[in-house]
Amino acid sequence: MAQTKKSVSEFIQDAFCPMVAVLCSYDAESICRKNNLTFAELIQPFCRLPTEVSYRDPSNNLITLKNLRLEIKDFNSLPPQNTLAKKLLNDSVSSALNNGIVNNEHEISTEQYELRIRNTTPWFDAWRDCFLRISYNGDHEYLKNYLACIMVVSTSHLDPMDAFAKLVQQQNLQQQQSPAKLPKWFMTNIYKYFVLLHDVTEGEESKAVSVFGDLKQQYGAGNCHLLQINSKRAGQTSGDTDAATNMPDPWRLYVKQSSSTTQQQQESQSISRKESSMSDSLSNLTELIDQELNITTSISHPLSSFDTSSSDLTSIGTTDEGYDGSSITSASTIIHGACLTLSDHDRIHVFMNEFVTKGLLLWVETNLKTFNEQITSRRGLTKFFSMPKKLFGSSTTTAKNVPSTSSTNLTNDSMEIRRAGDLAFLFQNYEFAYNNYYAAKRDLSRDQAPTFYAGVLEMCCLSNFMQESSASKAYPAQYMDEAIDIYSLACRLPIFATRCVLMSTEILKSREAYDQAVQQFLKLSQEDSDLRGALFLEQASHCFLNYRPPYIRKYAFYMVIAGHRYLKAGQRLHALRCYTDVLSIYEKPNWSLALDHINFTLGKQSASLNHSNDAIRSFNALFAPNNRIQNAQQQINFFKEYLTVFNQLTNSQTILPELPVPVIDNSTIKILLAGQQQPQIGTQVSNCNDFDFDETRKVWSDLERTITALDRRASGTRTQINLFTSRTHNQQHPIAVANETIRVEFYVRNILQVPLLLSEVQILWKHSSNSWKRKSSVSAENVEDSKEFTNDTLTKQSDEPVECDTLTDCVVFPNDTLKIELSLRPRRPGYVTILGICYRLNILVQNISDQTTWPYGIKGKTLFHVKGTRLNSNHKERLNVMYGVDKRLELQVIPEAPLLQIEYSPMPTAMFYKTTEVDEYNNCEHCRYHTESDYAAKPEERQPKVKIIVGKLQ
Repeated sequence: MAQTKKSVSEFIQDAFCPMVAVLCSYDAESICRKNNLTFAELIQPFCRLPTEVSYRDPSNNLITLKNLRLEIKDFNSLPPQNTLAKKLLNDSVSSALNNGIVNNEHEISTEQYELRIRNTTPWFDAWRDCFLRISYNGDHEYLKNYLACIMVVSTSHLDPMDAFAKLVQQQNLQQQQSPAKLPKWFMTNIYKYFVLLHDVTEGEESKAVSVFGDLKQQYGAGNCHLLQINSKRAGQTSGDTDAATNMPDPWRLYVKQSSSTTQQQQESQSISRKESSMSDSLSNLTELIDQELNITTSISHPLSSFDTSSSDLTSIGTTDEGYDGSSITSASTIIHGACLTLSDHDRIHVFMNEFVTKGLLLWVETNLKTFNEQITSRRGLTKFFSMPKKLFGSSTTTAKNVPSTSSTNLTNDSMEIRRAGDLAFLFQNYEFAYNNYYAAKRDLSRDQAPTFYAGVLEMCCLSNFMQESSASKAYPAQYMDEAIDIYSLACRLPIFATRCVLMSTEILKSREAYDQAVQQFLKLSQEDSDLRGALFLEQASHCFLNYRPPYIRKYAFYMVIAGHRYLKAGQRLHALRCYTDVLSIYEKPNWSLALDHINFTLGKQSASLNHSNDAIRSFNALFAPNNRIQNAQQQINFFKEYLTVFNQLTNSQTILPELPVPVIDNSTIKILLAGQQQPQIGTQVSNCNDFDFDETRKVWSDLERTITALDRRASGTRTQINLFTSRTHNQQHPIAVANETIRVEFYVRNILQVPLLLSEVQILWKHSSNSWKRKSSVSAENVEDSKEFTNDTLTKQSDEPVECDTLTDCVVFPNDTLKIELSLRPRRPGYVTILGICYRLNILVQNISDQTTWPYGIKGKTLFHVKGTRLNSNHKERLNVMYGVDKRLELQVIPEAPLLQIEYSPMPTAMFYKTTEVDEYNNCEHCRYHTESDYAAKPEERQPKVKIIVGKLQ
């Protein structure tokens, strides 16, 4: 399990805290509305006592309460309806995705893996807190029943004492009505506390003192309190923005959780409150939570079907809305407590402390003693009436005919024991609670009352753990396992089974029993609840990381399943997070099928969320060169989905995206400065002559040596290299001439089982007037000159400085290689970088059903990646894999120069050795040739002389 902010004891105490109802008159609520709060919301931030309080148990032992918190709710509040409950739990998960992601990772290192895993899962904590907040208890327990009611009337009322009497009567009528209705009460004689609310700025202090004296005389001094608030007028804070800003706002978090649901609850439940009984409400509530836990969507498994449904491409955006659909940001701008000062805050603190210490704890102490006396006396009577049966015995036939002890009386006795245990548990008397729960467990068997039996088993475990001596005791995990099975299988109450798992797994985590925690999480991760199943599977996967040694592959397996369940629950962002976290784990052993499933899901869901870069990267990984397991039909399905997503995401892009296929063999890239454009062949694959560079390499070298040997001038000569391959020295930039053809040859390989159709193939280039080393600043005069041009765009540019030949189409067959030759001509001087090729990609299929819906395919690019020879000159280069520079793709284009072309018409079939036969000399460029005298006259216009020797090739 991931770490949580709360300790186990704090979590259990906050999950089961005393419930107190608030019943206010209209005038009291009006005073609280000046602060944009109800009275229940007003005291919410002060419900946790900052100091320790104590009381006496039935054995007169002192029980100290630490960190006691009360849950205050309005008298008219009811559990949320079905639609709202779904939205509450879904929003709690989606809105907590980015909470606590900073500095929240730890490293896990094994022999094979090095991972960075999140320490916490705030979305699980948010869902758990929301689930426990909106859940309600059943008839077999009293933990969520109101055990006290605070009556609130303001001093502005015409007759406050009469108003208090009416509130008491209203509460009594609601509690005594038959059939019973919500809210449920802990017992008949609940604790009532009376608060006289006084507005300091508008009320009369003398009237407040007088009424409060009558109130104490009527209901007792320990059961009454005079609360003074609103020490500031609203007009005072409106002009002083700094003072209003500096005042603390402790209500922000509480109002965010509750106030946004108040109006919808009141509208949807005002009619049902009057007509529904308690039993109907409880059954509806159980159905409500069950339906909430069964949130499903029609998202198919990625490996079973590759069809794109409309629901998959619809993103779920609920993080920007409140629980009622309103914007949270607009609600957060409301100022709460504008009329309250720090003195008012202190008064509320004092009120809550006196309510607990002078009233509630005394009531708890009295009732615990009463419960203990009643239980002890009933046990004595039971033993007394059972003695004759033990002494005299009875025959078997008589036992069959004589009715046994009334099951109703036995159930009532057991329920009183359960009530006493719940009251003791709520106020941290865990030893007394455990004794009562264990006694109740012995009174009834599993077959007589399975729900009641599972409830006392659950509380036996919790009360046993919460005792101070629990560290030395063995945790009865078998009790909790049995309770989970009864709740989920026998009683069909997944809400209570879920609560058991939430409590038990936290206890098991604190005792490092992660294997048992995994088993309990997996019990409730079935298909009946996708959101709950996804959360529990994710927590189970984190448990595997806490094993020694960590079970990395089991962690990854259950995270993938959790991601799939998140998809079915409509939580796409969480699904992407799960799949992304385990992607690196499956990459190392190269498990192709698992990687295909993960990459396909990541690509598809990233596309539905408009994460174009992530989607394209994931789909490109499906066509990796090392993937040899995919069959042809599977690759067709992948490619059809790829085309659909690709065209949807690239509509708004301007730069060509990179395509995964075909694969370019970078070692075969060759650059030839070919001179004049060659005539088109038409039937060949490319628009260049079918000329093999490697076959004639030795011939050209021999011819170059011959020319050098015949040139007897004293000055040295320099060889001008026109052919650049992976075997040549490419430390210098090739020098090309404007308007002369540059030929590029390379091989492509189809790694798929499906033929690929390449069309509109061109060289991808970038042209700049500056060198490749960009200057730090460019002057305003040179901005136009330093402009870069490229054809790496989806739109055609005008006045492009480079002209490219286009290969209309070619087919690359499955697992085959194909040689492609392309050419380009720079139109003006500058610096040209050959980046790769751009083309349209599609597949060739025979079946009509396999044809794509995009007949023109997708337009993209594949980049060249060249590297120099392996360096091996020093010790450092020999120890590390280092390569030299390779500049064959970075060409410097100089202005136009003379180009001599020699034509033979026809080419002779035989020639004499060392003989030249030339029919025609042509100057292909618009530059004149110069004689030897021109070199002395005009040095700036010197052009090299050309000497041609053609010999018979042996």
